Amino acid sequence: MDINEMYEGYLKIVTEADKNLINIAFDEMKSGQHEEAANHFDQLYVKDSANYMAFFFRAYNKSFLGKRGDVYPDAQTLTSAFTMAVKKAAAAKESYEINMFLILNLYTEAMKNLADNAVAEVDENGHTSNPDEKNIKKMTRDNMIATAKDYGDLIKSYADLKEYMVAYLKKIELWDLKNIGALIVDYDPSYAETYQKKLKKAKIIKIVAACVGGAILLAIILAIAL
Repeated sequence: MDINEMYEGYLKIVTEADKNLINIAFDEMKSGQHEEAANHFDQLYVKDSANYMAFFFRAYNKSFLGKRGDVYPDAQTLTSAFTMAVKKAAAAKESYEINMFLILNLYTEAMKNLADNAVAEVDENGHTSNPDEKNIKKMTRDNMIATAKDYGDLIKSYADLKEYMVAYLKKIELWDLKNIGALIVDYDPSYAETYQKKLKKAKIIKIVAACVGGAILLAIILAIAL
């Protein structure tokens, strides 16, 4: 399922009264008119405060409107909207698959945009760092992993959602091979053999690195002694 199919699927489940406004807002989102889209979703949320999707869509679009120096608080705001939307979608269950597809895809897309736009900092030694970028990426991973764990049974009951989550987890697996790999196996038991091979390989690399490090240290000690 691609993003356009998601939009089309969502339009099929909204009320006739909201359909035209949402269609306009989606067109604005696609063309990068995020301020206009945010305003339209704000109208929908003011009209119905129980419309958690309108609330999330508004937050998604607003995340593209802040200043580059505000990306971290913007990421926190979007993550709060994401957490709320995921919880509401699970409680409602109606149209869960299409709603979650949009929530997951738009959240990761917007968080990547915020991370990419983080302002780099230069320390007193002239080294460039970008702590906001790293922190936003970590925030994204942490919240996606938490979602995969907390709503695993529900997500796994929909083939497309399960496939999306497994694909995402595989992208970030090396950040925490032991735990993320185990989570992938929980979603897809056929991955168990691959997971065990990766664990063994990682263990060998760690042993080799320790041996190389020890050899270098020994060489330095001998050089000093001589």
